[in-house]
Amino acid sequence: MKNNCIRKRINILIPLLFAVILSSCGIPSAKNTSGKGQSVDFAGEWTDEAGGPTVVDIWVDDAGIWHGEISRSDDDAVASFWSFSASAEGNTLIYTDMQHMRGIYDEEGEVTEDNIYSDGSGKLILTDGKLSWQDDKEGAGNGLLFIYSGEY
Repeated sequence: MKNNCIRKRINILIPLLFAVILSSCGIPSAKNTSGKGQSVDFAGEWTDEAGGPTVVDIWVDDAGIWHGEISRSDDDAVASFWSFSASAEGNTLIYTDMQHMRGIYDEEGEVTEDNIYSDGSGKLILTDGKLSWQDDKEGAGNGLLFIYSGEY
């Protein structure tokens, strides 16, 4: 019973912790950016169309460089996070610097972070209002489609 309670708290705390970490780093909110000069606006939060545990947050900085964070709760005690910067070409964001981190949470909620890699490449493609993720490094997003769920 105690472990189930801890797991439920971890499932709630993982996204909250991730949001707090991002906000403390001074990362701009997508609602404060306009994607100026771009024909496609990727900015916002995108959720797994199938209701899965993967969420994509995308924003553009004042210099017109796109950035993204992808998070996935792998199970009750493990979460994966990917971050990248990208250039836009039409309906596609292309990245070559993706970093993949994994967080492992113990029963007390303490996290151990693992840097999996920092040289990932791939792209996110917006077609018919849905975002697909083609990850060249490990295929983490292959087959997933994301729908816009609101401002980041």
